[in-house]
Amino acid sequence: MELMLQGDKPMALFQAEPGMDSDDIGDADFEPFVKDGRILRFTTIDSGTSVEERRYCRRRRSGAASSACLNDCFPGQDEFAMECNGLPPSMPA
Repeated sequence: MELMLQGDKPMALFQAEPGMDSDDIGDADFEPFVKDGRILRFTTIDSGTSVEERRYCRRRRSGAASSACLNDCFPGQDEFAMECNGLPPSMPA
């Protein structure tokens, strides 16, 4: 997370099996930065395994909406290249 806040690392990825919480997987420290908008969080749950994937992406320093910030989180997935203040359509909150 330090590297993300410094701007040296664009994203972090965690996976949680059913019953695991943020303390179990190590992403609890991200919460204050998600709440204040410095880091964006996207989650998906695999319907076959019930494993939750949590992706954290840093918001661009300008704070302006930019498709580039989602490209950091979803590289090579053009369908997710949209503004930071909106979630990709197939990604639940």
